Amino acid sequence: MYKTTKRLVVRLLALVLAMSLCACGGAGSNSGDASAPTAPGYTVSVVDGLGNPYTEGIIVRFMQGGTQVSMEVIGADGTVTKDLEKGDYTVELMFTDSEAVYYYDTTDLTLSADKTQLEIVLTKALSGEPQQLHVNDPVTGENGAHDAYAVESGSTFVA
Repeated sequence: MYKTTKRLVVRLLALVLAMSLCACGGAGSNSGDASAPTAPGYTVSVVDGLGNPYTEGIIVRFMQGGTQVSMEVIGADGTVTKDLEKGDYTVELMFTDSEAVYYYDTTDLTLSADKTQLEIVLTKALSGEPQQLHVNDPVTGENGAHDAYAVESGSTFVA
């Protein structure tokens, strides 16, 4: 009986030790460990309206509570991948040339532990003065003047 009790106590101690080791790194742990878990990587890609990547002239900023946490220059493939602590981040773009010539929708540029990838469609704003085009109406034959802007391939935004 003594051997059976001793074996039971040893097994219970081993079980308690195993449970305590598992709990140390668990989600409910509040050990104050300075190294917070990191996400596998937050990825931001910047493309034009046709899906072609922007590969230069863009800096991606990762913001948290209005403070910049990190920034990275866009890669040759049009993406930035950054390993950060798990959390919610807002993405902002900076441009190495004139910021006024680009437009992108800023309403939902957030990343989280559940949403680790983001694609931003960047368009060039129309700029400069319109040129007058004179077009003959095929039905009436009248010559009418119309304003026209020079537009590069891809997509544009009328500011």
